[in-house]
Amino acid sequence: MCDEYFRSQDKARITNYEDIAYVARQIKDGLTSEYENPALLPLHERLTATRTPDDLRRIVDASANYIDEVVRSLLSPAALGPFEHLTAIVDAVRDDAVDDLTLATLNHDLVLERAFELSRVGLSDGFNDHFGTLRIWNDEYDVPGRKLLKLHGSIDWWRYFLTRDGWYGQFTARAANGDPEHAHGPDGERLEGPALGRPLILTGTFNKILAYPTGVYADQHFRFHEALQAADVLVVIGYGFRDKAINARIVAWVERPGQRRMVVVHPDAEGVGRGARGAIRGKWDRWQHGGLLRFVPEYLTAQTTWDSIRTQIG
Repeated sequence: MCDEYFRSQDKARITNYEDIAYVARQIKDGLTSEYENPALLPLHERLTATRTPDDLRRIVDASANYIDEVVRSLLSPAALGPFEHLTAIVDAVRDDAVDDLTLATLNHDLVLERAFELSRVGLSDGFNDHFGTLRIWNDEYDVPGRKLLKLHGSIDWWRYFLTRDGWYGQFTARAANGDPEHAHGPDGERLEGPALGRPLILTGTFNKILAYPTGVYADQHFRFHEALQAADVLVVIGYGFRDKAINARIVAWVERPGQRRMVVVHPDAEGVGRGARGAIRGKWDRWQHGGLLRFVPEYLTAQTTWDSIRTQIG
């Protein structure tokens, strides 16, 4: 069905797991009236011709969850590395001339965290409340001027039912010892296993945007918005300007009064612009001709240096 749609739009692209997850979650949301979408009725009728609506809901829910599990397993900590291509990013974090740096990623993996750990570079991720083997999200940062945000979640973020200060409820946390399924409290007591049984990551295309105002994602995106408000430089690496909500924040950052600079690390400046969604694509040439947009014409590799990026910042 996705392939047929893309062909109808004259799009030369192959359906991927994000597309399938998006369709599955749309069907579930329509069946449960979480997001009413009358346009889905013909599809619901087609897919319930040989099954009940409740069976269909369970199937699409399991399908989307299965995709999450496959993504988590492919990005497992055992698959970490190599890290040499991140040298320029590590050096940027180390640069004392940069007063305030917020690193925002859409990736779910732990490659950045491991690279910083190996390089002995400190960043704060907002999980600063120690509770036994867990580090609970409290939106506090213990390394001044160095934040790490993961706008689509992380394979080491989980939800736990905990009792804190006499209150029992769900908390987002990560396991400091790398064992989220066998967490222990401050007195060594065994804690309940993670709720959901899956880490907190966002898969699917546009349905991600619906999750941005919820739970820990709301805090992450607030901090991202806050960082953009304060920033005079935005360095873009590995982002194709395809997320409509992230694009909207970038456009708002670019278009407000004041001097700022965006540096894109990529060998094909024109190709990035053509591949961006319309909100960015229609402004790309103007930004480039106006001097706001500059490029480091290469992929991020071990040979890329922070100095080459900083030169384009000006």
